[in-house]
Amino acid sequence: QIWAWAKGGHMTPTLDAASILSIQSECFAEDVPLPESGCAGWTESELRAYFESGGEDVPPPRHASPPVEPSGEVHSYSIGGLSVEVGSPCAPELVPWLPPGLRSSLGSSQEALATMRWMMVQLKLGQDMLLLGEPGGGLRSLALWVCATLRREVEYVGVTRDTCEADLKQRRELRGGSMLYADAPPLRAACHGRVLLLEGIEKAERNVLPLLNNLLENREMALDDGGFLAAPSMSGEEEEGGARGRGLRFAKRGFVVIGIGLPQPTYAGTPLDPPLRSRFATRRVRFVAGSELLSRVVAAAPRLSPARARQ
Repeated sequence: QIWAWAKGGHMTPTLDAASILSIQSECFAEDVPLPESGCAGWTESELRAYFESGGEDVPPPRHASPPVEPSGEVHSYSIGGLSVEVGSPCAPELVPWLPPGLRSSLGSSQEALATMRWMMVQLKLGQDMLLLGEPGGGLRSLALWVCATLRREVEYVGVTRDTCEADLKQRRELRGGSMLYADAPPLRAACHGRVLLLEGIEKAERNVLPLLNNLLENREMALDDGGFLAAPSMSGEEEEGGARGRGLRFAKRGFVVIGIGLPQPTYAGTPLDPPLRSRFATRRVRFVAGSELLSRVVAAAPRLSPARARQ
């Protein structure tokens, strides 16, 4: 399904390549070429008006950007009837920043927009998610783009064969001549309600799988300093402050894990551990979907027959 920005800054489904060719035939406008920029995002009435006018009535361009209030602040982000509130980060330096060119490229990709809507559903549900795709930085950029759009703080861990429990819980550091325990990114993300991005999760060794499973399923973790991370507490601030003095720390409700991995056995490697895989909602991401590729072919060669274009 193809998505495009409509009036008011909301994403709505629009026409696919087969519908475009059908409308072109109904209007007897096979000799009217499609614009070079394509017609993704046009409504049926706009497309008919374009063909009936001989290609002169071109609707204004639409940009993939969220609605902005007069004050310049974005309060919500909507795609296809799904609306998510944009947060006010306590640590703005942890909100990802992407170059404008990369943001524009992702904003114009139908697969990226469809994946973004799916991720927004999981974020509203508080469900951890796993993105599977080809090697490279595409999935990482996609996840960071979604978090940047929704103003979510991100903690990042690149999982390798050498990743141990200290990289996921706490590590000892010397500060001012004293030994202290420093929180690792997963613990900071849980305590502050941030997004935890785990890239290369299929590389996790078996010695860290119990820790990851417990964190994903129960939001619990035994800490090296004698403390304990517990699931979100229903108690008030006073009681929670007293629990912190006893070594108890509580995960925030906004805490969500986004895993990035390679699909197995498409690529060589170790298949993801079944108990760990069951903790995620999984999506296979293909940045050039079949419908989008067909739209590109039709836009590049408008005189090509539909059957030939599908080949």
